[in-house]
Amino acid sequence: MNYKVLDFDGKPYHGGNGVWSLPNNGDPGEWMPVIHDIKPCWQGYHVLKREGVVQWLGPELYEVEIREPVIWDVDKGVCAEARLLRKLETWNSYTARLFAMDCAEHVSHLSFYPNCRLATEVARKYEMLDKIIAEAEVTTKAATMIAAWTAKVAACSAKPTPRATADWAVERCWQTDRLFEYLEKGEKWRKTFKRQSNSL
Repeated sequence: MNYKVLDFDGKPYHGGNGVWSLPNNGDPGEWMPVIHDIKPCWQGYHVLKREGVVQWLGPELYEVEIREPVIWDVDKGVCAEARLLRKLETWNSYTARLFAMDCAEHVSHLSFYPNCRLATEVARKYEMLDKIIAEAEVTTKAATMIAAWTAKVAACSAKPTPRATADWAVERCWQTDRLFEYLEKGEKWRKTFKRQSNSL
């Protein structure tokens, strides 16, 4: 499966022009017009493999179908034709905030700030309160920007040593697995945290 990150209403989020045809009532969006002479980062419909989603998070996430020709890089590609199959509703402001906190907690032992773990623990308890969650003025865009930034810098080292590169690759794998746990089991996660909130 391939994925597409978009802003609201089908607009590009990481650069580009135009508006994508969105899925409606369970039906896929329309096939987008053919783009000839595709070129990575310049021309064509850019899509992501599973392992590339973490690096390119945005407000909305879709499963996407593509047609040849396609030029693939390591975790992303550009194609001549594409259409959106369905929106992943489990990627939202709630799961984005939880994911961002997970990423921060996972590498809190590397932080220069001694109160990093305490801050994430407080934030976690704050998130568990359903009433506060409902009233929180954190938009999906802001939350996903935080999640994306946390995912990108979580395992970075001051020096690009081979060890740091290897650690970053391992961390990216962990982040990807955790992200897709939220995407695939979003409602289950929410129920789990709701039960935990009763014990605060």
